[in-house]
Amino acid sequence: MMEKENIKTEKINFNEFDSYYTSLKTKDDKFILSELSKLRKYEQKNKGTDYESFMIKFIEHKNLSIRVFILEYLKKSNDITTLREVKKTLMKEKNIRVIFKSIELLERWIREFSNKNKTKELNKNVEYIMNLISQSSNKKIINRLIEIIGYSDNKDIDSLIMKNLNTNNKSDKISSIKSIRNSSNSKWIPFIQEFLDDNDPLIRALACSALGNIGEEEHIDLLIDLLEDENLDTQKSSVLAIYNIGGSYAINLLEGLKFSTEPEIIKLSEKCVIEINKEKQLDHTITPEKLSEGFFGQRRKISSNDEFDEYDAANVEGWGSLNTDGTSFIAPDAIDDDIDDPIKSLSDYEKPIEQPDIDD
Repeated sequence: MMEKENIKTEKINFNEFDSYYTSLKTKDDKFILSELSKLRKYEQKNKGTDYESFMIKFIEHKNLSIRVFILEYLKKSNDITTLREVKKTLMKEKNIRVIFKSIELLERWIREFSNKNKTKELNKNVEYIMNLISQSSNKKIINRLIEIIGYSDNKDIDSLIMKNLNTNNKSDKISSIKSIRNSSNSKWIPFIQEFLDDNDPLIRALACSALGNIGEEEHIDLLIDLLEDENLDTQKSSVLAIYNIGGSYAINLLEGLKFSTEPEIIKLSEKCVIEINKEKQLDHTITPEKLSEGFFGQRRKISSNDEFDEYDAANVEGWGSLNTDGTSFIAPDAIDDDIDDPIKSLSDYEKPIEQPDIDD
C-alpha cells in the first residue's frame, strides 16, 4: 500500500506540485521526510531536475527534522525567493537550531552580494540584520549576526564591531573578529594586531585568520612568531594566513616550514606551497577575456560558514515576529551553551579561479 503512495519522481512536474503537496502534507512526518529525501536524491542524480519550489513549501512544517532538512537542501539555492523565505523563517522561528541554520543561509546570500559587488542588495540585507540585532535580546544570536555585518561598511557597523572588541567577553570578541575577517578591510589591521598575542589560543588563531584576509605582504611579519605558538591550532591558522596573503615572501616562509618540529605543520605548509604554485601556473594562462569575466585577481578568503549541526537544539520561546517596518520583534532569551569554532582547514579557502555560486 505504501509503495502506491510513493511519488513517481521521474514523472513529477510543476503542475503536479500543488496536488502532491496537498496529499503529502497529510502523511506522517517520517513518511514526508522519506519522500523529500527521495526527491533530493533523484535531483542529485538527474542533472537539470529541480524540486526547490516544491521543497520550500515545507520550510514552516511543524516537524523540526523536516524544517532542518529543507534548510540544508536550500544551501544550493540561487533563487531570490529563497532569501525571502529564510527571512520569514527568522521572523517566526523559535527553535535555536533552525534559527542558526537560517542565519547560515542568510550569510551565503550576503557573501554572494559582496563578492559580486551588488551593493544595493548587500546594504539592504545588512540593514535587515542590524535591525534584528537591535531588537534581539539573545546574545548568541546577536553575536552570530554580528559576524555577518562585516561584509558591509558604515559607521553603525563599525561602532557595533568596536563595542564587542572592547568587552571582556570572549564570545563578543570572537564575533567581531569574525566580522572583521569577512570585511576584507585593511582599516581593521591595527585592532586585529592587538589580538595576535592574546592569552586565549582561539582568539589568537582567529586574529591570524582575520589578518590573512585583510592583510598584505607587508603584514606577514606580524604572523611569524605565531608559527611557533604553543598552540598547534594557532600555528596552523598562522600558516593559512600567510598562504592567504601570498607573495614571494610567503612562499619562502612556507617552504622553510619543512624543518618544523610539528608533522602537521610540515604537511599543511607543503599543501599551501603546492596550491600557490598551481595558481602561479594558472597566472600564465590568464587572458583579457577571463579577466573581464571576473574570475581572476581576487583574494583568497577563508570561508566563514560555521555549522551549528552539533548545537544542542531546544525550543526558544519568545522569538516572535518582525513587521515589515522592523517593529514588534521579540527575541528569545539568552542561551549559555558555547558554540565551538574549529580552525578551518586548507579546503575552506575559496580559490580565486573557483568563484562559487550560492551553494558553495
